[in-house]
Amino acid sequence: MNISLKKILAQFVFFILCLSTIFLDTPKGLCADENENRSVQLEDKISSIKQSAIAETKTTSELIELLKQRAFLKIKKRKKERLLRLEIFASASSGYETNVNNDSSNKGDIFNTQFAMISWKPTFTRWFGLNTNVLSFNQLYSDFTDSNYLFSSVSTAARLYPFYQGRIRLEPGIGYETLWYPLSSDSSYNNLKYFLNTKTFFSSEWNSDLNFEYSVKEYDAKKARNPSGVKQEFVRQDERYALEAGLSRNIGRYIITLEGKASRNSSNDLLQDLNDYYAFESSLTIAGLFLEDNRLYIAFTPNFERKNYKERQAIFMAEYDDRYNYRLSMYYTLTKNYTLSYRFDYWSLDSNNPLSEYKNIINQIGISARF
Repeated sequence: MNISLKKILAQFVFFILCLSTIFLDTPKGLCADENENRSVQLEDKISSIKQSAIAETKTTSELIELLKQRAFLKIKKRKKERLLRLEIFASASSGYETNVNNDSSNKGDIFNTQFAMISWKPTFTRWFGLNTNVLSFNQLYSDFTDSNYLFSSVSTAARLYPFYQGRIRLEPGIGYETLWYPLSSDSSYNNLKYFLNTKTFFSSEWNSDLNFEYSVKEYDAKKARNPSGVKQEFVRQDERYALEAGLSRNIGRYIITLEGKASRNSSNDLLQDLNDYYAFESSLTIAGLFLEDNRLYIAFTPNFERKNYKERQAIFMAEYDDRYNYRLSMYYTLTKNYTLSYRFDYWSLDSNNPLSEYKNIINQIGISARF
């Protein structure tokens, strides 16, 4: 039996099970609501795009200088000399997305994106500094106007170097995020998070990260539901715990980074605990500088995430999703302050719930400036 036939049979069985819930006295939530799946997947997509945009700020002049110098102490010294300086990063890009809603419609759209971030990273003493960031990320679609959104965040963290030569850096901090959909208020939310980021420099070639985060997400309008599906007077809230670890190795012009992340999400929406899950994510990034003057930076990142839902039912068992993402990023430095960029993303989600599955391809080009 070929794969396509198996998939058709699985979808047919899933349809029969869902149809039976209409005529039989079956607990609500046996078949996860498609809107819930879309909501989760779109939030995951935005989170990944946000992380990619923030990572872009590290791939221009700062990253190039890091690869050239191979000395974290020089970077620390340079930041101390520029105690009052603000770093400003801004970018504008356009692209095409083949499946904006991450669903079976497979309808694409053109989009425009604007991103801006202001950072202040002073080092007051050899033991203490700050890392403060304010950023805003806006995405506008041509036809899917209800998918337009504005993401903003502010965060501040103390930078602590508890040991000699600063080989270990600790960053305890707090952040506040908002995601606003002008035409889809049920999807808008704010998120308060507390985090502890650590970085260890084993040598000029080896370093590692270990990060912990606790966050509370509160939706603006989406109401929590009781076990029977009745909407409550209070809005939905999610608590999330995440632990992330990474290891990087510099080899000449190249950087290889291996990362892993485990997280748990718990919601006050009690309808079959549809939004309670555990997730495990891993990625490998291979990046390098090319051309004689190191103007071209290329990074390839395959990523895999398994999400196991606690109670959300699919076919005969709780739902699980396997998400694959392959990203190719290219940055070409025009001048000291300006960079051209291109990003390709391929998304694919396999699930034991056929309603959750999708494929999506994003091509995006842009220009960024750092001052």
